[in-house]
Amino acid sequence: MALSAAAGLYTRNREGMTRISAVIVSAAVIYKHALVVQTAAGLAKPAANETTTTFMGLAERTFDTGDGTVTATCLENLEVLITMATAVTVGNLRQSKIYCVDDASVTTEATLGPECGVMTQFVAANSGWIRLRGGVIVVAS
Repeated sequence: MALSAAAGLYTRNREGMTRISAVIVSAAVIYKHALVVQTAAGLAKPAANETTTTFMGLAERTFDTGDGTVTATCLENLEVLITMATAVTVGNLRQSKIYCVDDASVTTEATLGPECGVMTQFVAANSGWIRLRGGVIVVAS
């Protein structure tokens, strides 16, 4: 379920973490610790069930804009404990590809959204540690 307020996710293994920035689409709110994607036009927005975007990272803080001039900063190449939208089992091997469902949950189903990383540790049927990896990003200056 999409975020309606800032989230407080656990993160770990932040060595090598990088920051990526992009201007947010008009009239969008990206909450702290939301999964963020980038459109073909290079604009940031909350992740959704669509495969036409590229995963950017985890929002560093809340970004609220109404005019398309605010730049969001996202973190990538770190692990986050996150909710799985579809049940996973211990049989989901480490390094299974993970995809965005919305800005607050992920899945192993490739048809639901852009690839956002790999599972590094199974926790329960509804959660796991995911190493977030952004795609090719157009960085805003």
